[in-house]
Amino acid sequence: MPPIELLESLKQEVAELRAAVTAGGDKDKIRAGLRKALQKSHMLGSRVADDEGDDDKTLTPRVIRKRLLEKRGDQIVYKSGADEKVIALQKWNDDIYILSKVLGIPPRETGLWSSFRRSELAKAMSHAAGVGGEWVPTGFSAEMIDRVFLDLECANVHQWVPMPTNPYTLPIKSAGAQAYLVAEQTAEPESATKVPATTPATTNVTLTAIKLGARSTFSLDIEEDSIIPVLPMIKEELQRAMKESIETATINGDTTSPHQDSDTTSATDPRKAWLGWRKLCQAGAKVSLATFNIENIRAIRKAMVKYGVKPGMLVYVTGFSGYSALLNLKDSAGNAVVLTVDKYGQNATILTGELGKLDGSPIIISEYLRQDLNASGVYDGTTTNKTILLVVHKQGCLYGDRRKATLKTDESIETDQVILVVTQRLAFSRRLVATEKFIGLGYNITT
Repeated sequence: MPPIELLESLKQEVAELRAAVTAGGDKDKIRAGLRKALQKSHMLGSRVADDEGDDDKTLTPRVIRKRLLEKRGDQIVYKSGADEKVIALQKWNDDIYILSKVLGIPPRETGLWSSFRRSELAKAMSHAAGVGGEWVPTGFSAEMIDRVFLDLECANVHQWVPMPTNPYTLPIKSAGAQAYLVAEQTAEPESATKVPATTPATTNVTLTAIKLGARSTFSLDIEEDSIIPVLPMIKEELQRAMKESIETATINGDTTSPHQDSDTTSATDPRKAWLGWRKLCQAGAKVSLATFNIENIRAIRKAMVKYGVKPGMLVYVTGFSGYSALLNLKDSAGNAVVLTVDKYGQNATILTGELGKLDGSPIIISEYLRQDLNASGVYDGTTTNKTILLVVHKQGCLYGDRRKATLKTDESIETDQVILVVTQRLAFSRRLVATEKFIGLGYNITT
């Protein structure tokens, strides 16, 4: 039973015991009911005890209820969903949380908190869900995090898994079981030929979390009323900071030294976070698209062998120039081969950023796919008028989520500013054996 329901049940039992005592009820039943209520109270107390060593005196019913309501408030804040009241509460949460960090004061001391307490939403939530006055913003809500991930066109291609430890090791199958031709056996079991044994081969993929972060500063010559109008801008900047680093690392990431792109030299560049799609692509799955036609593009899927077969498991990823070229792509009969969104409508699940389909696979355009590469698909600073087209298998990679985005602040007395730093910890890795061709790449596309 959830703690909040356990508390309500306990209150009901206590009320019934009081009524039984007042009415002079059966003493044995009252004693048994009291023992049961005490056991339930002890169990409830153990669920909400904090790390400071609570005892029976500090865990009063009022303290227990307060903590349970705070927990329920947190559950709503961190819950993803389409309920309008929940989303509205989550927006309040993010605004109050950021504002309290900027001003360096507790959330309940902000004017926004007072405004929330007077709002119809607070009254509705307090009545319907047991939150409102007890809830305190202590981190970003699911609404904030969901908006980030909905904006990640490329990162949404793959599965995200929680990382209970760092590093986190996942077993993967490197080869399947093998069946054999078996002759009929007529001899006694002890002398008959056994069916050949087979064991699927396995290996491991290790997710090692890295930290991505961004920093912003605000002058201390601010007041709460003046900072409130720019809160949406602050949230957008935080979302953009988290989004851009993940997106460009997914496409352009390379941990080798030197980086595949000669202009990626800074040690803090997110493109050094992990091996991205371009780097993970095997040489045998690369096809020249100097002649940009449907036959050569289909040759990429052919080079991917089994991973290029099912269109529903693939996405095409390109930049602005590549997408413009795809819009004019023709087949051998001169017919257009890209089916735009206005043609297939809502009949398929559309990924954020998807602009059309090619051979049944979505086309995603990303601003982080470089337009200034050379003929071989890397940046060298000399030839900068080429781009690429990626074909990605959805099950080829995965992300590890070690820690959601967190916001920390500090005050610089030397510059009279407030410093905001947002960080998150995550990992990205292939989930298939390194030699598998789960990513295809078309290079030498003229921009």
